[in-house]
Amino acid sequence: MWGYAEISKCRPVPFAIRPRLDEALEKLVKQGILEPVRHSKWATPVVPVLKRTGELRVCGDYRSTVNSATKKDTYPLPTVAELLSTLSGGVLFSKLDLAQAYQQLKVDDETAQLLTLNTPKGLMKVTRLPFGVDVAPSIFQRFMDTCLAGLDGVKAYLDDVLITGRTEDEHWERVDAVLHRLDKAGIRLQRDKCLFGVQEVEYLGFRIDKLGVHPTQQKVEAIQKAPTPTSKAELKAFLGLFNFYSCFIPGKAEVLEPLHRLLDAETVFSWKKSHEQAFRRAKELLQSSNVLIHYDPEKKLTLTCDASPHGVGAVLSQPGPHGKEAPVAFASRTLSKTERNYAQIDREALAIIYAVQKFHQYVYGRAFTIITDHKPLLGLLHPDKADTRLNRNEEKNTEMEPQGDPSQDGDKCTSPSQLPEAGETQADSQDVIAALPGNSEIVTEGRPKRHRTRPKYLEDYV
Repeated sequence: MWGYAEISKCRPVPFAIRPRLDEALEKLVKQGILEPVRHSKWATPVVPVLKRTGELRVCGDYRSTVNSATKKDTYPLPTVAELLSTLSGGVLFSKLDLAQAYQQLKVDDETAQLLTLNTPKGLMKVTRLPFGVDVAPSIFQRFMDTCLAGLDGVKAYLDDVLITGRTEDEHWERVDAVLHRLDKAGIRLQRDKCLFGVQEVEYLGFRIDKLGVHPTQQKVEAIQKAPTPTSKAELKAFLGLFNFYSCFIPGKAEVLEPLHRLLDAETVFSWKKSHEQAFRRAKELLQSSNVLIHYDPEKKLTLTCDASPHGVGAVLSQPGPHGKEAPVAFASRTLSKTERNYAQIDREALAIIYAVQKFHQYVYGRAFTIITDHKPLLGLLHPDKADTRLNRNEEKNTEMEPQGDPSQDGDKCTSPSQLPEAGETQADSQDVIAALPGNSEIVTEGRPKRHRTRPKYLEDYV
């Protein structure tokens, strides 16, 4: 790589932005982040990016230069679920925003030469990790994880750090520990964007308080104000925005099923009454969405599953502040054409498999309870009643002990989707519990006479 050279010309900058870019470049030079040079074997065109706040961020379009020549860094960024799963019991919150993020990390001189920017003011060597390098997020996340390792109640997603504590004293002790670590590492904060000791905080698009996780009002309003889609592209954009909060919406897949069918490749976009009803119903569900309680690894965990001819759904729940079952997260998806031909018992089995896979990080390695309203599954899940082909999977599965549930009260938390439709047979809708160890794989199989298509998912488990 070092013997190779790649020089790209500076691109024209919009006239309205040019003065602000010049000012930003001058500031970075004074800070020592950029250093003017006359010659370089590598040069990447500068890209000025306007942030929502009106600030201008200096980036480089490294796609055709450094990014195509560097080895990929696969260090993972934490998922939202991983970050939010550690907040149980928190009563106070602090959020820290790091000034200039990646640009606080120094690079060696050889790397600085490779990162040189071609700007309207000439070539500028980059002495800090810049925006636009594809390995920058992984490098920075590894740095932050190492910097804050071993601190309970502390999570970082790139340059956003969230701190919580079960008591006021514990919270401030953790804040002090984080600030000490960051200071030792030479990391500085952007004071006007930091919050200390507040009862609720917005983090990664969610509003968080001691009760749990909520959608933010700003994003909810954006979805509520979304106009009726007039094309598949606009519909995809709406569904993408709506799906960000899918964990709050019971039965999302069932409600949105007409809209998803409209996106089928062979379907011509034609907005009808059924689509408008689904569109409006989705907005209503979000407006009245559930509060998701914080996941607590010490509490009992329940996974309630359901299926209909159009979709499968699940709700992960635990006892809430007053002992009543409350949702941790909802999940659902529509069925494929093939899956819609499954017998009901196979759709119900598919719902369980989908739920266990969807919430794998929560349920694996611990005991949890599965609730299904389809009584025939109780026999299939019971090791003493399972057929020969299920017994052949004994080595893949830990012991299961199904048991009847006499105490369900119809709480909305245990209704993941309200999926059964009017006219469906409900003769077997008695609630049933199967208590399973968390490291089990769920295997179900049914072969009723009306079964027309062998479920593909069974081949992966049987």
